[in-house]
Amino acid sequence: MEEFPQEQQEKKQFGLDVTFDQLAEALPDFKKMIGFDQKSDYHTLTLDVHTKELVAALENDPFILSLDPKLQKLIRLAGLMHDLGKTTDIGKKGESGRQIHPQDPEKRRYANHESFSAKMSRRILTENFDLKPEELEFVVKLVRMHGDIMQIMNHFIGIKKDEKSKRKKSPKTSKYDLPEGKDLTYYAERMEHADMLPVDLSIKDKFNILFAFGRADKGANYNEETRERMENSSYENERSKIKDVVEKCKVQIAAISELGKALPAIVDAVEGMQAGDNARPKVVFHNGEYVYDKNVKVVIPEQLGKVQSLDENQKKRLVKSFINFQRYLAQDELGAIKMASHGLLRKNMKLSDEQMVDFLKAVGLTDEQVEVVIAK
Repeated sequence: MEEFPQEQQEKKQFGLDVTFDQLAEALPDFKKMIGFDQKSDYHTLTLDVHTKELVAALENDPFILSLDPKLQKLIRLAGLMHDLGKTTDIGKKGESGRQIHPQDPEKRRYANHESFSAKMSRRILTENFDLKPEELEFVVKLVRMHGDIMQIMNHFIGIKKDEKSKRKKSPKTSKYDLPEGKDLTYYAERMEHADMLPVDLSIKDKFNILFAFGRADKGANYNEETRERMENSSYENERSKIKDVVEKCKVQIAAISELGKALPAIVDAVEGMQAGDNARPKVVFHNGEYVYDKNVKVVIPEQLGKVQSLDENQKKRLVKSFINFQRYLAQDELGAIKMASHGLLRKNMKLSDEQMVDFLKAVGLTDEQVEVVIAK
């Protein structure tokens, strides 16, 4: 019988049910995370507590719980390893790990820490876990992709990066930037990237894994203990920080959830674009849901069609705004309506006050709301 060296006969150290504390007790890379102050505007928790909170959220996420039990454990393992790279100082602009923030030396940023975390995860998994090759690849790729959801979310809410300047453009006046035409190419690229997850699931479910990870990540930026401590702090800056972090997290989680609702329509629109079955594919918000609009003909809503102060061409140009304004109104976003009204209706289309009033009333605004919106 063939003899193997002792180290090859030794069983791998950890199983899929391993806890953070067990990893930290045995592995220096995890031990460094204990008490690690992230010094970030988006976190109030040390890195070890943040990681534990994220894992707990993943373990209770409805979508994750609907998956195969083995896959659930692999996702949980990715959660334990997703921020390993944050403890490593690189210091050079554009590289992985932890860097001093260029605008505030007291803070840190973690540009591309996902890539460094993935490299560390591959080494740790290979040395300490008995995983099949495809299981190891799934965990590593999920760690590498966990930041993708924030990029997609920013695109969805209208914060985009100018490819020439590499700077982010300001958010558009619309709350959500529904894709159409060339903009669907961005989502096609993200679909291709998400499809690299080596698991037998639809592209929509692969995205849903990323969405669940994103929700867990943002929700794990604070917990009730730190929230109570900081809110009762005698220091104003601590009270202000927790309030700011909580508000940011709520906005981001809401946007991720909304993106999840739009996902099926976005995927259908991208597939329609790639199949060439639509001259102008787009996603629209109709009757309370996101749908893939295959109809390239402009249909003027009945209420808009009755506005006598607008001509036919103006009505066609205002169809998208009319639908968006109704959505904002349903979400009690009067500020978004006011901003868009002064930018699009008054400055771009040069509508008169009378035309603006008629349009806003057709949308469904009350006299009092119209008065607030058109006030300069």
